[in-house]
Amino acid sequence: MEKNILLQIMEHLPAVTKSDSKEQRNMTQYVFSEIFSYNKRFPTEKIVISKNENLLKSLREILEGNTFDYEFRVRIKEEVCKLHRNDFENEVLKYYFEKILPNSFEDWVPLWYLKHDPLVIVENLENVMKARPTATFKIWSRIRSYSHLDLDNMVKGYCLNQLNRKENMNEIKFIRPLSFLCSAEEYIEIMKESNLIPTSSKLIVENNEVLDIYNLQKAFATNFKNIEDISKNLDVLIYKFCKGHHLFIVRRHQISMSSIVRTTQ
Repeated sequence: MEKNILLQIMEHLPAVTKSDSKEQRNMTQYVFSEIFSYNKRFPTEKIVISKNENLLKSLREILEGNTFDYEFRVRIKEEVCKLHRNDFENEVLKYYFEKILPNSFEDWVPLWYLKHDPLVIVENLENVMKARPTATFKIWSRIRSYSHLDLDNMVKGYCLNQLNRKENMNEIKFIRPLSFLCSAEEYIEIMKESNLIPTSSKLIVENNEVLDIYNLQKAFATNFKNIEDISKNLDVLIYKFCKGHHLFIVRRHQISMSSIVRTTQ
C-alpha cells in the first residue's frame, strides 16, 4: 500500500505544484526521502528508481540543483553507501560528492567509504576537501592509516596548494587537516616557510597584510593540539607564542596541551 501511494504521489506531483517552484522541489525531496526510508525498511519490495523513468528524471533534477533539505541529505546516505553499485548508483554517488557533501556538515559518507572502499575517497578527494574541511575533522585523523594509497600526502599537497593561493583568507580552513596529517617537524617547517613564526612580542597592525599574517599565525597555533607528537612543538609554542600579543592566541589551548605532555618537558 505504502509503495503504491508513494508512486502515485510522484506521478501526480507535477500537476498539483508549479513547475520548477520551490514548493515542487521541497515536496519532491520529501517524497524521495520517504522512498529511501521505504526501501530501507522493505529491501525485498524496493522501489527501483533506476527502472522508473519518472522517478529517475525527478531525482536527477533534484541532484542537479544546489539546495537539499535535511531529511533528504540524511536519507540519501543509505542509497550511496554501497560496495556493489550499478551505473545509476554510481551516478548518484557522483552527485553526492559534487553537490550534497559541500552543503552538509556530516562526515558519515566519507568516513564510511574510508573504512569500506577508500579508493572512492581518492577519486573524489577534491570534492571532499572543498566540503568544509573544518567540519570534517574526524576524517583527517584517520587518513594517516592510508599512507599506502598516498592519501595523506594527497591531502597535504592539496592543503598546501590552497595555502599558497592566499585568496581572501579562505586558506585558513585548510590548516586544520594539515595539523592532523603533518609531523611536528613538517608543521613547523610550513610555518617557517610562510614566515609565520613570531619574531617580536609586539603586534602592530599597520595594514590588512599584517592582520592576515596574524590570523594565519592564530590558525596554525590553535591547531598545535592536533599534532600527533605535540612535545616537539614546545620550543616554538613556549618561546615564540607565549609572550606579548601572541600569548592571547594560545592561552586557551595551553591546559589541554600540557595535560598530554610529560612534566619533565
